Amino acid sequence: MKRNSTGYFGVERFRDRFRARYERFGAKRTILESPSAEACALAWDDFQLRKRGIRSLPNLNFPDRFQEQIRELRMKEAEHQAREASIRENARRTEPLTETERAEVAKLSSTGTLADVISKKLAIHIDVVLEELQRQRAGREANERLLAECEEADFDGDEQVERVLERYGARRPA
Repeated sequence: MKRNSTGYFGVERFRDRFRARYERFGAKRTILESPSAEACALAWDDFQLRKRGIRSLPNLNFPDRFQEQIRELRMKEAEHQAREASIRENARRTEPLTETERAEVAKLSSTGTLADVISKKLAIHIDVVLEELQRQRAGREANERLLAECEEADFDGDEQVERVLERYGARRPA
């Protein structure tokens, strides 16, 4: 962006007044219309700092007047950079391996890659899940065996129902 005949970035003459304008999606939009070019330049600077942040510093008309905002923007930028660095650092760290995992990793060949380690951990996890499924299947099979034994057993259900009804003094509905 360059300074125009008004001497300020983002300010243009319009009839007997000045306009602070910006372009968005190919259309120009007005920030402020004023008889003073300086007022429009200040409005344009403020708009640029709010919308573009630290990237707008080279194009400010009055950088001295916005020192507090610029300082805040620089602090926010520094905090953002520190947060990003912290996130990257945390992503690089891994949790320490347990003894069993260390033993499993030690079994890998010296040419083992990270994919081998990950696949080994996944295999351990799959083994645990399969053991749990086998326990559940064994429980279901035991229940099925018990039901089969009950069906094979020779007992008269009607006699037992009659005994229960007598015990509680109830009658069978007709």
